[in-house]
Amino acid sequence: PIAALIHESRHLLREHAHVSAALLEKRDALATHEESVREIQAQMLQHSSLRARVCRVQALVGEQKAVSRGLERDLKDLRRMAMIDIDQNENKDARLVEEAVQHYRRAKAALASVAAYRSRLAE
Repeated sequence: PIAALIHESRHLLREHAHVSAALLEKRDALATHEESVREIQAQMLQHSSLRARVCRVQALVGEQKAVSRGLERDLKDLRRMAMIDIDQNENKDARLVEEAVQHYRRAKAALASVAAYRSRLAE
């Protein structure tokens, strides 16, 4: 009976060693999996940040398009006023020139806005 008990205890020790080794492998696999999860979470944060930047750039592009449309309208107004100026008598010339100067100043301010947009976009 003692020899059988010794044999059984050795068998149980071997089995315990195998189970311990399997548990260590599973622990290592779990650690690797957790590392992969952390990497994926970091990539998701980067993706979210990039999406936010894309949204900001799209908003800036929208602003720039609005400014461009305003500049086009001002340019059309300036052309129209230039044609009217040619056809008008000299009494109205001073007023039209002043309006043209005001339109020019607005267009210049709009161009400054476009330059600021480009500067922000470059960031």
